[in-house]
Amino acid sequence: MKDLIFFGGLLLCIPVGTALAAYSRRARDLAFGALVFGTTISDRLDINFLSHEWYRGTTRGIEVSFVDFLALSVLLGALLAARRERFRPYWPTSLFMLLAYFIYSCINVALSEPRLFGLFELTKIVRGVIVFLAAAYFVRGRREVKILLWAICIVVAFESGVALRDRYVLGMHRISATLNHPNILSMYSCIAVGLLIPQAFSAAPARLRALYGVCATLAAGCAILSVSRMGTFTLAVVASVAVFSSVGLRLTVRNVVTLVVVAVIAGGMFAKSWQTLAERYGQASLEEEYFDEDLEGRGMYFRLLVPIIRERFFGVGLNNWSYWVSSKYGAEAGAHYTAYDGVNGAPSGVQAAPAHNLGVLTIGELGWPGLLLLGCIWAQWFWMGAVFLVRQRPDVVTRYGTGAFCAMLAIFLQNLTEWEFRNTKIFFFAHILMGALSAIYFANRHVRKDGVADSLALFKEVLLRSRQKMKHP
Repeated sequence: MKDLIFFGGLLLCIPVGTALAAYSRRARDLAFGALVFGTTISDRLDINFLSHEWYRGTTRGIEVSFVDFLALSVLLGALLAARRERFRPYWPTSLFMLLAYFIYSCINVALSEPRLFGLFELTKIVRGVIVFLAAAYFVRGRREVKILLWAICIVVAFESGVALRDRYVLGMHRISATLNHPNILSMYSCIAVGLLIPQAFSAAPARLRALYGVCATLAAGCAILSVSRMGTFTLAVVASVAVFSSVGLRLTVRNVVTLVVVAVIAGGMFAKSWQTLAERYGQASLEEEYFDEDLEGRGMYFRLLVPIIRERFFGVGLNNWSYWVSSKYGAEAGAHYTAYDGVNGAPSGVQAAPAHNLGVLTIGELGWPGLLLLGCIWAQWFWMGAVFLVRQRPDVVTRYGTGAFCAMLAIFLQNLTEWEFRNTKIFFFAHILMGALSAIYFANRHVRKDGVADSLALFKEVLLRSRQKMKHP
């Protein structure tokens, strides 16, 4: 029955959605907003072909959800409407590296055994590229950036409401809201904090700045309620970078008042949750976590990597970490797991989890070339944000670039102790944000060249008004 509903939706929703997005800019706006909101609930309306829920990998089937329908509708609608709206489709920065990473992953899967689990992860990469392109072609200037920020504020408000209900009504200890795991909620919230703080110090109207500040505070509260050790550290670092990059040494009355209010609220939230956080940090010290061989802490994943890279320069295959560590390399590193019985049945016993470090996991599955390609993608994303980080302009578009840099910093820091960048919700959210960043980065580079599409003139208008405000405050 679920398959019939899916294929019916495929044949109906995408053509209708594409037609509406191409004909109506407002419909495209709504679809994009729903796409952003859908990153938090993508598993509520999805279908999983060849489902292997028993496998302890980062992807356990060929997943398809309504988020994919929305992304395709936005992307195709934007392309079909390009001529009428005088928009010139372009080659977004980092798309080449995304495709190179995908092609290398395809070769890696073809040469690895088993191939099925790698195929699952390949489909997610394709979905990520589509979402990236949808955001890159949707965002054409200040208007679309504001829509993205509004959608993020709605997401934060929704998750905050669910988190408060879970903690103070249902009495849960570590909160995950709709994101299925506290560490995922923590990462999502830290990303939102990095994006919204620069907007709270932008040249937007006072009511919008207040909204961004309130939502940044709510997102910080969600990160604290998740009681994630790395999440708390990431929150402190990202918030500090976001504030300093936005305020710098310009201590105006408005900035000082905002900083004092934020400091008081943040101090209150930390004080309220201090006992819970202290208990969480006291569960294991840094030395025990990484260097005690009697405990299966995060240091175990580095020890598991040693026999893999010693024998396989190109890794064990995409999404095959759990399979090969459980079957062979865990025993060589002194860990005890139960081997999988092929790819068609649920095994008994305990199998290895994915490495809780994205770099370790990538080297183990794709080898050093895979880590290099992924590093190039992330380096381009950081660079695009850093361009805006150093400009210190107060307009909303430039501050989005600053926020995107802080968001990437949050993703990088938390994936030092997690693999959650591969989680579908974080994966989609990150690709949406980086697609939007690629759009404004392109506009920033080409805004003064002849023949630029009229839609990109919005960006020029923003910069012009920003300069006028700085000259005549």
